Amino acid sequence: MKKLLILMSLISFTYAQDCSAYFNSQQLQMDRKIEELDEAKQALESYKAAFLAIQKEKEEKNLAMLEEIKKEQDKLDEIRNNNAKILAEIRQLKNEITETKMSKVSNAYAKMKDAAAAAILETMDEKEVIKIFLSLEAKKISSILAKMTPAKAGELTRLLSENKLQN
Repeated sequence: MKKLLILMSLISFTYAQDCSAYFNSQQLQMDRKIEELDEAKQALESYKAAFLAIQKEKEEKNLAMLEEIKKEQDKLDEIRNNNAKILAEIRQLKNEITETKMSKVSNAYAKMKDAAAAAILETMDEKEVIKIFLSLEAKKISSILAKMTPAKAGELTRLLSENKLQN
């Protein structure tokens, strides 16, 4: 039995040494893996910090660009508003000039003899004649139409009535 005990002790000792060697090799492998993981973790943290720095820089640039765009948009809006005001003034002046011109033309035809006015108006564009007629009194219009050829007087009367209906 002593032999068996010695044999068992020897086997146990050998097994303990093999296990110890195995555990030591496993511990070394685990230590290497932990080192690799630590290195990977440090690299990842470094990449993360670099990414966040780049992202922050881009956000700052974007904000600066948005601010610049806003300023340019404000300038454009101001220019548009000024242009709209100028355009309104130009239209008003144009209308005033047209009214003054038509007033002078109307006054000229109002003072003119009917036959002379009819002779001139018969040669003019019908739209222009209608504009002049619209600024004259009805009595003057009828007197001028009476001095025109029946065809021309009829056409102008039709255009005049259409124009009055549209207004």
